[in-house]
Amino acid sequence: MAKLKGTDHKHEDLIIKKNFLKEWLEKLQQESWQLELLISGFALFGIYEGKNWINDVLLSMETFGYGATNFFSGLLALLLEGGWNIFFINLLIHVILRGLWIGAIGLRYVSRDIDYEGLDYSSTFTSYLKRTVGEYDDFIERLEKICSVLFAYTFLLFLLLMSLLLFFLYCLGFLYLFVKYTTSPADQPMFLMALFFLFFLLGFIVFIDFVTLGALKRIKSTTFSKGYMVLYKFYSYITLSFLYRPLLYNFIDEKYTRRLFFLSIPYIFMILFSGSLFKSEAFPHWSSSEARENGLLVSKLNYEDERVKWYKENNMRREHLKERLPMITLSQFMVDKPLMEIFIQLRGSDQYMLSEIDNISPYKNPGFNFSLFSNDEYDDPNIEDLNEQKLAATEVYREQKKRLRKQKVTARLTKEMLKVKKDSIQTLMDDEYIVWEEKIETYKKDHIKQVINGLKEHVQFSLDNKSIQDDLDCYMYKHPNFGELGILCIYSLDSLSMGKHLMDIKRDYYNMSDKDIMTSDISIPFYKVK
Repeated sequence: MAKLKGTDHKHEDLIIKKNFLKEWLEKLQQESWQLELLISGFALFGIYEGKNWINDVLLSMETFGYGATNFFSGLLALLLEGGWNIFFINLLIHVILRGLWIGAIGLRYVSRDIDYEGLDYSSTFTSYLKRTVGEYDDFIERLEKICSVLFAYTFLLFLLLMSLLLFFLYCLGFLYLFVKYTTSPADQPMFLMALFFLFFLLGFIVFIDFVTLGALKRIKSTTFSKGYMVLYKFYSYITLSFLYRPLLYNFIDEKYTRRLFFLSIPYIFMILFSGSLFKSEAFPHWSSSEARENGLLVSKLNYEDERVKWYKENNMRREHLKERLPMITLSQFMVDKPLMEIFIQLRGSDQYMLSEIDNISPYKNPGFNFSLFSNDEYDDPNIEDLNEQKLAATEVYREQKKRLRKQKVTARLTKEMLKVKKDSIQTLMDDEYIVWEEKIETYKKDHIKQVINGLKEHVQFSLDNKSIQDDLDCYMYKHPNFGELGILCIYSLDSLSMGKHLMDIKRDYYNMSDKDIMTSDISIPFYKVK
């Protein structure tokens, strides 16, 4: 009996706690508009300011990413841009509607309900307005519902977007592995392709169940339910949808909020692809690409002095104007200096061109590297060979030092004589080390020159239809714009006449799909004025 009484007491405590929590939540629910408005305002400001950070991340990925990095960072870019659009648009609407709601309540204090009879309209219009507009309190209630739901809807949309992109990340990951490990039709790992189709098909089945609000979950067959439960759990965990499942199911169990849920998928796709699906061509005769190839386009971004001047004149800070630097830039448009600087930005594919076409060793291991257990330095076989030769050349001196360490001091071999012999051997070994260290340093210097010359050979420079390839001094360069890497080539303009000139540049790049070299052309005009 004592045990039963103790159990009843615990049960009563649990009921009291639940009732207290329910009352507290209902009270908080009525006052939540203040928190919503406060959080929306701060979040809206933070999100607006965060656009600069997102632009930095996207520009960094676009500038320094290539291959697998671009492959995965593209989806991250969609998540960041899509998430920013969702939060900014929805929270802006929320602040506006919540402000309207507060204004409507303030007006109610003065004017109370709508007096249709006092408007003295005809019976037709009075009847129509009563039926369509309704009571003023109903209007306030509708605004309250929209505002309360919109705040939660914003977070639900972002989480749905995250799950959708995670699913496509896994799908594209399978395709990436299929392409990466396919060298010829005979070697194609078909199991990867079959795995991709199976993963996509089963995921699509779960998606159908999702958009139909659980049509497959309503099937009463126990065997089917158990089988589908495994599939449902698997995709729930890999897309992280289990994190927001309470929010989702509480959203779709009510008819009012269920309508917004059906809007979610088209809304997400509209957010992601509206920029590429809808375009307005106000000037259809304008073609930047054609004009650039023929030297008939002047872009301030192509000239260092014009770009910096443009920023200063428009009082623009760098973080407020994220522009990707062109692949090729000149130091001046109106040249008044004896030297011209030409910056050639590196492409992500240049690593393959230098390694596979020019057979030049890299300095670091390409791709992703986890530096906790290993560094990213590339083990250059040429340097390893030189180090082995250095060890072999000094082996004889190390053996002599070992033998001397074993010898004992005697009357004929004094301690001073032993020390002189050791010092003599050490001097010879140090001299040998210096010789080989100089060979290694010479190789490293020649190696960096080889990299610069290799990059330079893949860029053909012409000025007014005459090659200036042999007249350029080129150096490795990190551009101050956004840390873009490339080579900076210097050309003397002493013998150049005044007036207009045209710099033609043919740039090689490695085509990963065809495993060959392609060429892009660009012509940049400039004027010598001094």
